[in-house]
Amino acid sequence: MLLRYQALLQTQPFLVNALTSSVIASIGDLAAQTIVWRGHQKTNPSLPFSWDPSRALRVAAFGFCLGGPTSMWFRMLERRFSSSRQWSVVLKKIFTHQLIYANTVNFSFFVFMQTALHWREGPVSVAQHSKELLQREFLHTATTSVFYWPPVQLINFLYVPVLYRVIWASSFAAIWQCFMSYTAHRVPVVESLSDTLVLEM
Repeated sequence: MLLRYQALLQTQPFLVNALTSSVIASIGDLAAQTIVWRGHQKTNPSLPFSWDPSRALRVAAFGFCLGGPTSMWFRMLERRFSSSRQWSVVLKKIFTHQLIYANTVNFSFFVFMQTALHWREGPVSVAQHSKELLQREFLHTATTSVFYWPPVQLINFLYVPVLYRVIWASSFAAIWQCFMSYTAHRVPVVESLSDTLVLEM
């Protein structure tokens, strides 16, 4: 099975990374929903677990959309800065990734979720909800990601072959997503739980 997966990853990297990212995002969302449920159980022990499939589908859809472009992004970094493991090259990759790609992913995720939640209300409503969520969460998210993602990408660029970098990053994206969901749900929020999740590569 593993050999088959590796072969497909080499022949169909865009599709395989998209599917892998989607599955990992789904696992992360399930874990996030479980953490929130256990938190509510402390005050209401009889509360049954209630899984939100629509939220999970939205997160999985974004993961699918993100996986393929992320594999292309990592390959572009290799072409732009070379595959050297010298510290100067690795640090340039980390800085470029954090400044451009990470912030783009966070921004896109917020807009994607608001679009999925409010598309029936029309583009004006989507734009308004996106603006409110970005004003409330984007700066905090970007600041927090500076402390989380560079160490992950340091290992990624130093030791992980470019073919497997999306898988490595997606694994930590699931952890990041759980952390952001738990943090956001310690205080009341107006929007859906999905609005405060952040999936980043």
